[in-house]
Amino acid sequence: MRRMPIALLALAALVAAPNLLAQAPAPAFAIGGRLLGWTEASALYGGETYISVDSGRTRAVVTSIPRDKYGMDYSRASSYTVEVHNKVTEKAQPGDGDFYQPASFPSGSAYMDVGTISDQYRRERYGSSSGEWIRTDATRTVVAYPKGSDGQPDKSQPYTRSDGGYFLHANNAMAFEESRSAGCLIARQGCLDRIIATIKADRGRKRINVD
Repeated sequence: MRRMPIALLALAALVAAPNLLAQAPAPAFAIGGRLLGWTEASALYGGETYISVDSGRTRAVVTSIPRDKYGMDYSRASSYTVEVHNKVTEKAQPGDGDFYQPASFPSGSAYMDVGTISDQYRRERYGSSSGEWIRTDATRTVVAYPKGSDGQPDKSQPYTRSDGGYFLHANNAMAFEESRSAGCLIARQGCLDRIIATIKADRGRKRINVD
């Protein structure tokens, strides 16, 4: 018997089962063994929330894009602008076994999330009304100094290293215009409350982009 070419065998299979692909099950989402509808699944998966900070570090535009069963629903996107600043103290700050020279918030894109401030002092000074701030995974290179015998930075031996811990928080101990940070972005507490509420309302991706 002559062998039928592979291509003809494939064609025959499709003719025999014309609805084979159409009958493939649609993707299903479940939690606790219960299948979710698109509305529930979209709310669970979330959309995308991001913050865009201008190069002058004076304004932060917060944008939130919800998701529906077709993908990102840009027709329902919303945004608002809050005032921020990135005024940095000139005093060297204690690091992990050394001192570092504070620098401005890193340019570029980073992931962000909301975190509860661990100790009471910083919670009252830097936190939202619920004691939270916005953490990021942004890093940058800073100038650092070893700790001298007097416990102060030895600026005769500078070097560079990577630095992290760049957050968006308030400074409730003084007026917004007078506040300084070691590189973090600062917003008024009411604005911080609003941003945190926006982030918490979305289970999707959250990024901060700084020019």
